[in-house]
Amino acid sequence: MKAKEIFGIWNDATKDSLNDPILNIMCNEISEANGAILEIAAGINGGCIPGVHYRKNKSQIILNDISFNVISNLKKYFKIKGIRNIHPMLFDIRKMPLKTGSVCVASSHLGLTNVGKADKAILELSKTLKPKGKLVLLELIIDIDGWSKLPDNYRIKNEYYFPYLVCGWKTIIEDNGFYINKYDKGPLNRLHPNVSRHSKIGALYNVQLYGTYEYIVATNS
Repeated sequence: MKAKEIFGIWNDATKDSLNDPILNIMCNEISEANGAILEIAAGINGGCIPGVHYRKNKSQIILNDISFNVISNLKKYFKIKGIRNIHPMLFDIRKMPLKTGSVCVASSHLGLTNVGKADKAILELSKTLKPKGKLVLLELIIDIDGWSKLPDNYRIKNEYYFPYLVCGWKTIIEDNGFYINKYDKGPLNRLHPNVSRHSKIGALYNVQLYGTYEYIVATNS
């Protein structure tokens, strides 16, 4: 991927962080960090980091993904742009290589939504964050009414690997020793098949899925 393409993607993500109310709140929250930031499963669009970078946060930022191509392309892009405080790193968030207590803020913009067995990731984050460090999440929840109409084999398999996609994130976060300081849940919206792989499956069976977001700011114990 060329630097010009990544610039366009990050430029769009920055605009979203200013124009979308909940993303604006989230990026402002993360930008208050006075220590290392970890963005989880960021993808090529960088999760919340384009918005945080725009807000001129000078903290050292670890931008995590499990895709070699994503990390390789972002490293090249940051080198070309002269960005020295964002460090793309290739690792599985469920097998954290970072030192215990080394991160001030861990954030995810739909990153954990796409991590199978995300409870393992949350446990690792509870170790990696400093005492009183912040976990800032914006994750997807799919409404149970439509979800329950999907084929049993598809639904059961996904509920095994991605249980929080339906039941939500509050309980698993609290069970791992976090205290939830801020919580917001958005209105239900139609999930378009071009955006959601689950809606694409639903469309094959004439099932329309609806989803919302959970926004959570939690403090590590």
